[in-house]
Amino acid sequence: MATDVFATAVTSRRESEAMSVLDTRVDTAQAASSAPEDAADREGAAGPNPFAVVGAALLGGVALAKWIARRGHGHPSR
Repeated sequence: MATDVFATAVTSRRESEAMSVLDTRVDTAQAASSAPEDAADREGAAGPNPFAVVGAALLGGVALAKWIARRGHGHPSR
């Protein structure tokens, strides 16, 4: 009799785990199907051109380096 109760508990646990796996797969499928709608919404908010960002960073870095180099000429340390 104890083995019947154990077998029933194991079977019901397996069934509940199987259902949770199926629920997860359904949720994933629904999320994947809604992804193109989200991409269409974000199309206008793409952000700045990456080449412009890199160019501005390079220009700022060169200007900062030149400013630091010129400050060193004001008070040379022999």
